[in-house]
Amino acid sequence: MMTEALEAIPFECFWGAAAAVVALLLFLFRKHSLPWRFRARVTYVCDGDSIWVKTWYGRRVKLRLLGIDAPETEQAFGGMSQIILARMIEGRRIDVAAVDRDIYGRYVSALLCDGEDVCLRMIERGAAWPYFHYFNRMPRDVAQTYRHAYEVARRDRVGLWQEDNPEAPWNWRKRHRLWWTRFVFWLKRVLGLC
Repeated sequence: MMTEALEAIPFECFWGAAAAVVALLLFLFRKHSLPWRFRARVTYVCDGDSIWVKTWYGRRVKLRLLGIDAPETEQAFGGMSQIILARMIEGRRIDVAAVDRDIYGRYVSALLCDGEDVCLRMIERGAAWPYFHYFNRMPRDVAQTYRHAYEVARRDRVGLWQEDNPEAPWNWRKRHRLWWTRFVFWLKRVLGLC
């Protein structure tokens, strides 16, 4: 009886259904092409330049803020940088524009919260350095705005600029990175994993 019912269905329908299932699976498990724009809710602020968000469809994504480098948590002003970012965006809805992925798998992203550039606010408050490494992935006027905000914050001794000579996070990481951490990053690059 069942075989008669199956024989009555044209063979092409099976291929159509199979193609639809495959297309749906590819859509659900695809790697997003960049730039990737979406709205999300901030669920956790890891430090002054990394956050976890939850997308509208429930996916958790880790983001690295584009154009800034905040002090590490163990570094002077690192905890304060995290608190400043958390007060600004934690639990709130943000607009995300992911432009790249870093070696840790985080999406390097520009963020807007209530129409304001979150990264620019971090620089203005002296909670982060502009991360010149990523300036080539930003519009020229945005990069110039970041650079100007950095110069003003430094001149006015705002936030971390209250210290005479604060150590940049990239220099701090170099001094504190262990040899095996460097080896793991080198191995990932050689194997093409990042």
